[in-house]
Amino acid sequence: MAVRALGILSFIFAIQWAVPSLAEEAGNARPASIPNADELIQHCWDISEEKRASGVTAEMRKGALESALCLKTEVAAQAEALIKTTSVSKEEISALLENINAAYGRLYWLMFNENKACTPSCGTMNQAMHNAYVARAYEFILKDLIRLRKEHGV
Repeated sequence: MAVRALGILSFIFAIQWAVPSLAEEAGNARPASIPNADELIQHCWDISEEKRASGVTAEMRKGALESALCLKTEVAAQAEALIKTTSVSKEEISALLENINAAYGRLYWLMFNENKACTPSCGTMNQAMHNAYVARAYEFILKDLIRLRKEHGV
């Protein structure tokens, strides 16, 4: 009897993956595998490691910007996977992320490069900081998006 029950349970488990669910039929397909946030973040920092480690301010700034843009792309993709398309379009998500970049980046630029103690300047090394801090903001958002996708299975 127990063997038969186990066989029936195995069959039910197997069939639930073989037969499309009502959600899939309604256009809400099961999510593709949900990525690991830390791996995505590491990838985005790895692509600019050489530039950021160069010791040349202009290269360091470019590297931090490359990582920030990579993270922004990942945030957009995960937001699109999580948030209802009836609530926000891809274009609106991009605009929201650009607003974060503009506001957060500008504030950090001012903090590191235009503060009252910087006369005549704060030095060139600070000119790369705002991009790194924008990237860190995107990291926090990316982690939350992926956490929510995992919690809700979307």
